[in-house]
Amino acid sequence: MSATTENQAGQAGPAGQAGHADPVLVGDLTTVLVKTLRALGQAGQPDQALPLAATAWSRLRAAHPEQAERINGTMHYLARRPDSAPVTGHPAPPQGADGKG
Repeated sequence: MSATTENQAGQAGPAGQAGHADPVLVGDLTTVLVKTLRALGQAGQPDQALPLAATAWSRLRAAHPEQAERINGTMHYLARRPDSAPVTGHPAPPQGADGKG
């Protein structure tokens, strides 16, 4: 059995394929996501929140640019947190249990 979704016309399509999403629903879900991502950042986990935010931005940017911009602002908030890893363009080296490498 394959996973399917149903678009507004009632036609089934492959799961993950975007149909015409209700803009109000997308806005409401974006609000929930933004609050959740910010809470994750405030809990000391901005580096776990950032990839989730980036995925959301990528999925929203074409069909819902206003909501993507809200996620973009959240990514900037998370990246500026003092407990966020510095952005160097290179993956951070693995650290030992003592944090010294």
